[in-house]
Amino acid sequence: MKKIRIQDYNLTFTDLMKYPAWKYALDEEGVEGQDERTVRPYLAPIPLDLNKAYFLVRASFFLADGTSYKGYIKPKAVDRVDVGNFGSVIVPYDLSPIIVLGKDHIHFQYGPEKPDPEEMQRVYSLFSKKSHEVFPIKFSSDVEVLDSVHEGKLDGFMYFDQDLSEFVQVMALRSIDIKYAK
Repeated sequence: MKKIRIQDYNLTFTDLMKYPAWKYALDEEGVEGQDERTVRPYLAPIPLDLNKAYFLVRASFFLADGTSYKGYIKPKAVDRVDVGNFGSVIVPYDLSPIIVLGKDHIHFQYGPEKPDPEEMQRVYSLFSKKSHEVFPIKFSSDVEVLDSVHEGKLDGFMYFDQDLSEFVQVMALRSIDIKYAK
């Protein structure tokens, strides 16, 4: 097999359909043109084991209006999911759900920054839909992964609310449909 290396943010629908699991090539970071975002096809037997590699898997996404898309998530170990404890997985944020739509990778997590209305409208425009047709989005892995969280629901764009004094909380934000004056 030809050596395939690609940046995770350049994965295409075709890549995901050909290889439903991709391993981060962390052991090759020193290779020219590669870094921590470089992935290669992961051809391990199903079900995949999170203890064997750090990987992402193809996932199916279902928008509120029933439209389906493909993309990918990063499954997380069930034993790391424990709300409120440091180091725990925050679902769905830590699954890093991303829809691959043509050349665009549609992210729903914005870190500590609340997404502005223009960014939210850009995403709705990529889908050619209004907010109520997009959210909530249900997603699940197309690949079986042992002892993992591999599905979730997005109620809106996610960001961290850092104004809370002792706890960083993930907030979901849905914009209202923006109407432009003519």
